[in-house]
Parts: sequence; structure tokens; C-alpha cells
Amino acid sequence: MSDATQRQREEQDATGSTATPTQSDGDATATSDEVRAVEREQETAGSALTLLRRVRRVGPWSVWLVGGFFLLALGLFYAEAALVAGAAIPFVYVGYAALSTLPSDLSLDVARSVDDRRLTPGDPVEVTVSVTNTGDSVLTDLRVVDGVPEELAVTEGSPRASLALRPGATGSVSYTVIAKRGDFAFGDARLVARSLLGTDTATLSATVGGADSVDCTDPAALEGLDQATKLRTGVTQSDRGGEGLEFHSTREYRAGDARNRVNWRQYAKTGDLVTTEFRQERAAREIVLLDVRPETRRSSAPTHPTGAEYAAYAAEAAIERYRGLGHRVSLAVLGINGSEVDVPVREAGDALWVENAGTETGQRAADAVFSAAADVAARRTAADTALSSLAEQESEPNRRAVSGLVAQFPERAELLIVSPLVDRVPLSYAKRAAVVGNAPTLLSPDPTGNKSAGGRLGGARRQIRLREARGVCDRVIDWPAERSLSAVAAAVDGGGR
Repeated sequence: MSDATQRQREEQDATGSTATPTQSDGDATATSDEVRAVEREQETAGSALTLLRRVRRVGPWSVWLVGGFFLLALGLFYAEAALVAGAAIPFVYVGYAALSTLPSDLSLDVARSVDDRRLTPGDPVEVTVSVTNTGDSVLTDLRVVDGVPEELAVTEGSPRASLALRPGATGSVSYTVIAKRGDFAFGDARLVARSLLGTDTATLSATVGGADSVDCTDPAALEGLDQATKLRTGVTQSDRGGEGLEFHSTREYRAGDARNRVNWRQYAKTGDLVTTEFRQERAAREIVLLDVRPETRRSSAPTHPTGAEYAAYAAEAAIERYRGLGHRVSLAVLGINGSEVDVPVREAGDALWVENAGTETGQRAADAVFSAAADVAARRTAADTALSSLAEQESEPNRRAVSGLVAQFPERAELLIVSPLVDRVPLSYAKRAAVVGNAPTLLSPDPTGNKSAGGRLGGARRQIRLREARGVCDRVIDWPAERSLSAVAAAVDGGGR
């Protein structure tokens, strides 16, 4: 290493100089000493650019220039016209490369747009990144890579693109990701601008304007879920007489009865005082049983949420829906321990039990349980294979645990079971609930798929369980893996399966 080069490096280290480093074309890979990362921020119309690296591969004393002088000298020495003419080739390359440079003030505006509809897990989300050349120079080769969240898988298109932009022109790249529960932030976009010959390269990081995340946290109040059960209003009628709207019976007048309940028409006819009884109304009772046991934490494809994740989101959406309708709703969850929940929660059988999720205390407990359920539901089990599916055994339900939970169910309450139905355990709860008078409904996301032999075998076994469930439950809703929760709810609302 020459003394001049060493002094130049020392000066750059001391002053933070942004001088453009040069590199011989004979060395294809720029070393970290020769290409130092230089950062500068440039504000644009909607984003901020940060120059990370600038490399020029052809300097004034590159190997091409040395080769040109060598050929010229050799041609003059031997008086060979062909050598002299050949010397023009490296001179032309060096001269053109010297002119083929990037502008010193790169100016770009990067913006991102994401579907603004309410998202549920499994929904495809289209993302579009637009890049506008706000400078005065043509960019012949611009590479763009968007900062996709690691948790979201790209299923269509690509977050990478190669663009050529005139001043004022805009190019875009579109791709699709699958939504998961949570709020996932995008990273900065990475840009690589190259000159026409590729001899001048600038690597930049861009803070993208517009949408900065995919939000799938707040459960949708899906109107179709309450259509799965018989009760469609906030109250249900009992067989007892009392306050209400619908006529039930009449009885002899008693002191203290309200005057507006006395049948004055009959008194005018017969002279007897009778009191009218109406059918009593009481708040509808609902129970949501969520199944997120380890057996349910599988999916039809690596890009999709697990069956447990789908189930957890649907159960939370059902709770929100029932609350909005004024129903009294309770929550039971299989597959999590009380130690995994931030607030104290009572256990019943093998499940966590929240008696009334509509009160302030119950809602706080239910939210904590759902948060814990979402965490464990994302812990994906091993991918399904033919051998593992053949070897797996049906989980045997604990009858005492089933009875212990069902004993907590209020009288005449309707039960919504949300489970991928990977074994017969949910059926045991449905059968027991049907015996004691809690009409069960099953909402079952399909985690099997048909892309592998194991998935097809698991799907066939699940279909057998679904047929058995139809003989027990008032209604069975089969949720295909390729359909989102919002689409399923819309189908239920329209009367479909």
C-alpha cells in the first residue's frame, strides 16, 4: 500500500470525508476499506433517502487505461496499425465510463399503499410500492426491494423490481401477503441505482411514505356469526310469567299489582279484577368454547396461519359480536394454562373459564385469555407428513374434565365451539352439552390442506368427524383454508354453509 493511499484513508477517517472511492476493475469485489459507508439524508416529497454506499469501478488510472497506453506504445514501437487501432477500444471504454455516472443529487420519492379494508387472518393483502424520479437525470437502472415484515409471507408477485425512470416518471411494484393476527410494520425500502455501464453504483435506504404496517389486531364484529345460532336478539323469552311484551296468562288481582297490568276491559264486563301476566324476557346466554391445544397448531401451508390462530380470532370476533347484541356471554378455552394469562382466571376441567365476559372484570379477563391464546396458537407444530399422520393417535377426552366444564354452563345457554377438529375431543364437549340442553354449534377452520399425502389423510379424517358433528350439533360451519373469516361470516349471513 502506497504512502499516499494511507494518508488519504487517515484523512477520511479524521474528517468523515465523502469523497468517492475508486477501485480497479481488476478487483471485482470492493473491500470495506476502499468503499466506506457514507450516510447523508435528503428530504423528498414523502420519504427520506439515506446514502449507504457509493462505488465507482472505473477510475482515471484503471487497468483499462493502462492497457490502452500499453497497446498504443506497442503499436507505435512496432509500427502496427492494428495495435494502434486496438488501443482505441480501452480509451473509448474509459471515456464512456467517465461520462456514465450517477447524478450527485439523487432525488426519489417512495410511497407504499396497502389494502385499507378491515383485515382478518388469512386475507390476501395487496401491497403496492411506487417510486418517482423527482430529479433532473434519467435513471437507467434502479433496483427496488421493499422491507416486507418477516412474519408475513409473500404469496403472489415479488417485492423486488428493476425500473428505468425518466425525470418525473413513476414506476411501481405490487405483491400480495397473507394477513396474520397482529400489527406488522414494514421496514425501509432498499434502492440500488446503477449507471448505464454499471460502473457507478449507489446503495440507498428509503423511508417509505404512506402505509407503514399491516394491522390485523382488532377483531371484526362479524354479523354472520350470530346467524349460526337460534337467538338473534339481545333477549330470549322464558316460560314464566312476569314483565315483558308477549301475553302469557291472567291471574287473580293481588294488592300491589301495577294498575297498567289490570285487565280493565274484563272488569267492566264481569266485575272481576284480574292481572295480566306477560312472558318474561331475559338476556340471551351464549358460551364460546375455543380450542387451541397443541394438536390444532398446524396449517395447510407455511404461508397461512395455523388452525388455532384462525380459531382464536374467530372466537374473539364472536365474543365481540355477542357483546354488541347485548347477550350474556361466557368463554372457555382449551389448550392454555392459567400461568400463561396475565390476570387470575378460574379453571374448570381442562379449560380456563370466564363466567361473564360482558362485565368490566370479565372483559378484562377475556382479553387477557385471548392474548395468551393468540401467543400459543402461533407456535406452529411440525409440518404434516404422511408418516406422522399415519402414526398419530386420536386424543382421548377426559370425561371428568368434560363434565367439569359443561357443569359450569348456564341453563338454556347456546354453545359455539370454535375448533379445527383435528381429533374427537371437541365432539365430546358438543355431545355432553347437547345432553344437558346447551344447543351446540361448531365453527371449524380447516388446517389440513391437500398439498401432501399427510394433509389429504388428515383432511379425510376430519371429514369423518364433521359428519359425526352434524349428527350432534344444530349447525356445523366448515371453514375452508382458502377462505378468510370475513368471507365465511358473509356466507353464514347469507344462509350458506
